Amino acid sequence: VGAAILWRTTPEDDETFKAAPTTTAVAAWQSYAPTDGGFRVDFPAPPREEGSAAVPETKVERAFVATMNEHLYAVVVTDTGRPELDEGMSEEAAQSMLLGFLQRSAATTGGRVTLSLPTRVSTAPALEYQLDTGVSTSTGRVVLVGHLVFSVFVSGPSPARADVDHFVGSFSLQ
Repeated sequence: VGAAILWRTTPEDDETFKAAPTTTAVAAWQSYAPTDGGFRVDFPAPPREEGSAAVPETKVERAFVATMNEHLYAVVVTDTGRPELDEGMSEEAAQSMLLGFLQRSAATTGGRVTLSLPTRVSTAPALEYQLDTGVSTSTGRVVLVGHLVFSVFVSGPSPARADVDHFVGSFSLQ
């Protein structure tokens, strides 16, 4: 999921992007919730929304992205295409599905999942993860809510741990 968004929105692809040093932490966070609900998260800058038309080869429904200090902050909402998941599934099956989701995302970038820890966001099953491509690191959380997967991550060269913790930790389901 993140791979397609990263491919389309990495700071290197934007000629007008002027990055500050990567060691600078975000000074002011801004709470953001899309108008149709679903989640709330603190972004370091106003996010832009990209729909599935931006990345037609994926099942991305919506992506909310902002760049700051050479890093991409994103919440990507992906439809699994499996409406039967709205009925629920076992914790073990959900964790396995989320790990497979991460591994497929890593494969599209030539990266690998270097960390995955089971957790929860409210009552929803989730995985904390780190994905390394050799060029950049993505650190975040994937959350399964019915047939949707929410990917909340920070990607780039050596993001400040405090920024990652704030962004990912501020994500909540609405």
